[in-house]
Parts: sequence; structure tokens; C-alpha cells
Amino acid sequence: MNHLLARAGTLRSAAVRAASAAATPIPRRTYVAGAAASAAINVARVGKVLLAGAITAGAAMAYETYTGAIPEKSLLGKPVAEMSEAERFVHTTVNAHARVWSGVGARVSEAHSTYVASNDPVEDRHVVARLGDDKLVLGVYDGHAGWQCSDLLSKVFHNYVARHLVTDPDRPLDALTKAFDEYDADLMAIPDKIKALGDGVSLEMAQAMLMPAMAGSVMVSSVVDGDKVYVAHAGDCRAVIGRRDARTGAWTAVELTRDHDAENPGELARMRAEHPGEESTVVARGRVLGGLQPFRSMGDARYKWPHATQDWIGRVFASSQYPYKRMPRNYLTPPYVTAHPEVAEYALDDADHFMVLATDGLWERMTNDQVVDMVAEYVARKEKGQWAHEDANAAAHVVRNAFGARDTELVASLLKIPAPLSRRYRDDITVTVVFFKPANRDTLGPQFAPETKVAPEPADVARSKLVVTKDGLDVRSGLPAAKL
Repeated sequence: MNHLLARAGTLRSAAVRAASAAATPIPRRTYVAGAAASAAINVARVGKVLLAGAITAGAAMAYETYTGAIPEKSLLGKPVAEMSEAERFVHTTVNAHARVWSGVGARVSEAHSTYVASNDPVEDRHVVARLGDDKLVLGVYDGHAGWQCSDLLSKVFHNYVARHLVTDPDRPLDALTKAFDEYDADLMAIPDKIKALGDGVSLEMAQAMLMPAMAGSVMVSSVVDGDKVYVAHAGDCRAVIGRRDARTGAWTAVELTRDHDAENPGELARMRAEHPGEESTVVARGRVLGGLQPFRSMGDARYKWPHATQDWIGRVFASSQYPYKRMPRNYLTPPYVTAHPEVAEYALDDADHFMVLATDGLWERMTNDQVVDMVAEYVARKEKGQWAHEDANAAAHVVRNAFGARDTELVASLLKIPAPLSRRYRDDITVTVVFFKPANRDTLGPQFAPETKVAPEPADVARSKLVVTKDGLDVRSGLPAAKL
């Protein structure tokens, strides 16, 4: 490995680095919020200047042409050929990545998912998988400082969860917690494993293998097993249950997660207690050491690795233009960020109709109650309710309404702003809606879903452990041979 460091020292780039998150903190955005009562833009929340800027910026952009497969008609039967340019653009954008997944087990009828990118490349990821024929394993991952962390999570993490569920079937919350802790520990161990390989690893390969740890991702993972829902999360992705009172018909949003950021008093107290004497710097301007917004996440190794590892990373990445390669300021007592999750168990009954998992690109725009309200209208077929009803996919329905509901011109203006300018007005958004089968109640579920469904991929416990090799990261079994 000595030659790797020598090369890193001689390949310093003269390019100007982008400012780091610690040097240029960005305030938490609220963007545009819909209002359930009127399906209108909450101008007071977003600010008139920002909203006007978004509309003006979007209006100046040309519509892109999408050539992939999309629904031939809107939910209300309007053919694509008869749509206006704005209607067609919104229809194709929110449905381009829409999927309907077939049900698993006794309680899941189906799941709908989609995403809309703002970053280029998109940093969100999601997974819908199964363990056997009775457990649904879900994951929503919101990457930052690069796409590499969330991308690897989407390929591997559900297998970690499956392995721990297989080895500890009676304690699913412990299984989820162990999966979070072990996976992040494997990411943090990559530098030592690269060093152990000696001169067999090239500089470029070392940098590539380190990127899933250098980048970061907040996430929520859920397991639906019969009448039980288990949730674990780190960061500000959320899981929310939509619950309906059979007597009054009123809907309630049941939050299964709490954002891990400066707006959570418990998290603030934890951070200050874990770093005594650093109360004025550990959270500055609402961010960890003034740089990172979430207090818990996968990856984000520059907020976790010890000083010696950080120095080594600085030499390995000396030739790289990656902007987040240096220790933050006031880095005294790492780690400052943890991937250790908060967990929740929820017992389903006949009042529970669906669950929404989504990245914070949605929750920055909408409240939990608003999201439950729009899905409730979807399942009740309220075409003339408060929200726009144009999409057969429930997740696409949520995304459309988050951007402006029935105001198609506004939705189109926001969606056609290209990266990186789009990040001033919106984030990547990923939404998964899980519908529960009725037990002792009348059917009230997805009414508009297309016939084509995708079977959730089976989780693979034989590919549930990250391994560092001279040729790159690999995934192998984390179980003893007798368990396979």
C-alpha cells in the first residue's frame, strides 16, 4: 500500500475543489408545501421570492422528451396524445420509474413505488424484497455527498436484514438493529482492510472502494411479517401508517419514525451529552460540526473515522476532486455521527390501510397528515377531492401532489428545472406505498393499480457480507456454512 500513498502524493490536482459542507453550510430547506385543506401552495412557508423564482426558472426551461414506457392514459382516461405539453411532461416524469409490486404474506396486498430525481446522478435508492413467502423487506435510502453509499445499500442491506432475521427469528427489532450496526461497521473497516492487502490495490480501486463509506445515506428499513410491522431508521427518512376510523371515516397519520436532526430535542441532548465540553461546536447552525444535517446516517465516514484514518484518507484522496475528503472543523472526539437506529414495532389491525415510506424530499414539502390524506383520497377514489387524481400508481400520485397538486403548470415548472439548479427548489424524492389486505373490514385499497406487477426480489443471505478484495468490494455469505 506504500506505493498507493506515494502516487497519491504526486497526483495532486490543480483544480479548485468545491466548497465542503462544513465550510458552506446550507440551511434546511422547506421548499413548497401543499395544504390538505386547499391543495394550494403554502406561500408563507416557502417564501414568495423562492416560489416566484422556481416558477420563473422552470418556465424558461424546455420540456425534455422521455422515450421509455409510460401509462398510455391518465387515471381519468385522458390519452397521452390529447394531453397538453405540460400535462404530458408531468405524466411521464412522475410515472417514468413507477412500479407496482405484488403482495407478500397474509397482510400485504401490493406496494407502489416511484422516484423523481433532482440530483444528477440521482442519490435516492429504494428496494422491495421478500424473505420467504411471508415477510416483506423494504428499504428507502436518501444519499448525500454522492450516490455511492445509497447505491450499495440498495444492493446489499436487505440481505443483511434477512441474515439477521434468519439467525434471530424471534427478535426482529434486534435483527434490524444488528443489521444497521454491522453494515456501518463494515463500511468503517474498509480502510484497514485495504491496508491489509498491501500493494495489491491500485489507487483508483482504493478510492472506489472507499466511496460508499465516504458518501452518506439516511435510511428507513421495514419488515412486514403478518400483523406486525417492524421499522428501523437513521436520519430523516420516514415511515407513516394511514389509519381510518371505521365509525367516523376520519384518517390518522401514525408516525413510526422521528427525524434525527437539530429539530429533535432528544437528539440535540444526546449529541451534547456524548461530547462534553463541545456544546458550542458539536451542533452549529443546526448541523453536526456545522456541516452535516442528519445526526444519524450510514457512511459519512469523515464524521466517524479516528484522526489517523482521516490523515491516511487525505493522502489517498489527495489527487481526487471529491469535495468531502477532509475532516470537519473542531473534530476533537469522533465519532460524531452514528448509524445506530431507532426501532419501532407496530401491530396492524383492521383500521390500518397503508404505510408510506419516503425520503425527506417528500417530507420537506408535505406533512405526515397531508400525505396520508392524499393516499386516503386515492384509495377512496375521490376524483373530485382536494388532491389531483391523474396517476394509477399511488406513489406517483403522492409525488405529483407534493409538487403542486392540481396546478399542472406549476408542477411542470418545478419538474423541468435541470440539475444542479433544481436543488434550489426540490430534492430527489422516493416514495413507497404499501397497501395492507383487509381482514375483517370492507375492501378499501388500491383501486387504480395497473395489472402488471413486479414480484419482490428474494433476499439472499448468501450475499449478506461486504468483503474487500484487490479487485473491489464483493458480497459473500455472512453465515456459517451449516446455516446456508
